[in-house]
Amino acid sequence: MTDDVKIGGNTTVVKEIKQKKLKAKVGKDGWYVLNIDEMFNNYIASTKKGWAHDRSKTIGASEIFSCMRKNFFEKRGKQFGFQPDPDFRESWGATRRGDLIENYHVVPALKHGIPEELTLSYVGDEQVTLVMDKNSATPDGFLTGLPKGGNIRFIAGGHIIEIENLSTGCLGLEFKSIDPRARLEEERAKHHGQCQVGMGMIREKTKWKPEHWLILYFDASFLDKVTPFLVNWEPQIWEAAKLRAPAIWQYDSPLAFQAEGKITGECEHCKWTQACGEATVSELLRTRNVACSDPETIEAIRDEVNDYFAKKAALAFAEQDFNEAKDVVKAKLGELGARKIKGEDFSVTWSSQNGNTRYDVKRMAEEYGIELDEYKIEGAPFDKLTVRKKGKNDTGDD
Repeated sequence: MTDDVKIGGNTTVVKEIKQKKLKAKVGKDGWYVLNIDEMFNNYIASTKKGWAHDRSKTIGASEIFSCMRKNFFEKRGKQFGFQPDPDFRESWGATRRGDLIENYHVVPALKHGIPEELTLSYVGDEQVTLVMDKNSATPDGFLTGLPKGGNIRFIAGGHIIEIENLSTGCLGLEFKSIDPRARLEEERAKHHGQCQVGMGMIREKTKWKPEHWLILYFDASFLDKVTPFLVNWEPQIWEAAKLRAPAIWQYDSPLAFQAEGKITGECEHCKWTQACGEATVSELLRTRNVACSDPETIEAIRDEVNDYFAKKAALAFAEQDFNEAKDVVKAKLGELGARKIKGEDFSVTWSSQNGNTRYDVKRMAEEYGIELDEYKIEGAPFDKLTVRKKGKNDTGDD
């Protein structure tokens, strides 16, 4: 245990920066414009959550199991001249929603109702960022004073969570807001990892040795709808986090890290897609653009190529099975004469949709005499992988 953790220290504050009043705009057509979007964007930009810890110097618990290449760009991209996508618009809606629910609903309710024999730390203005080398964590709450060796039952949103023989007398808390349309069969993977880092950090930085962390998901539409999940201590995940974080500062190139977002789906909401693609293409350009038939080189990549073909075949079979399953469900709905079925544990909806709307650009250009070449925009370069078996028409991917 070290003594550089300030329990209950006021490390998070809301800073409101005074802004110069903006004047309303008058368009060329004489219309007086009140841009409500701009008002909210300016307000959010001027209202910041301040941290005593410089978050650019560490990888936070909520970030550590995100795409490592994205983490490199976020923490060190500016240092090496990388810029975010110029047309990327950062969405603050979910973050703001979470802050409001946590600060004005969850924390006040817990403080108001906590039994007197328990101590609730690290919440609200008492949040603390724990730092260890290049890892950091800011727990949403930490509960102590629970009966050691006792059986604990938590009730949240009508759900029951039970812990038998709680040997540590403590428990971590994580508060999340969730879109009401989201399916919650288990906690989100990144939140599971976040809890593991929180437990690991507290175990190494304080006298407490938590073995459990409770995540409370609050429905963003109906705040009384709460879904809890219990995360149990898995030390191997904490050890993995301690290896991942320092790597961001050990290597000075994004090429040292796999673009994990392509696998996890993070690329869809990432502001570094252009820089990431350019980095990948730059790696490609450093390789020889000639066919290599050297037997030693061929054998060196054989295992990877065979694994590629095996997984591609498995994916094709799985996709075929999935499509067949969809057709079977549709056939059953037709047999039952129903479009919608709602059960306690599943729902089925069969509906028709209009085709995607598109514009006949070629015809517009011909009818109005528009020269399309003047409006061409060159996209960012990207890489392409083609793997084929000899003697087959095409077994590769583009």
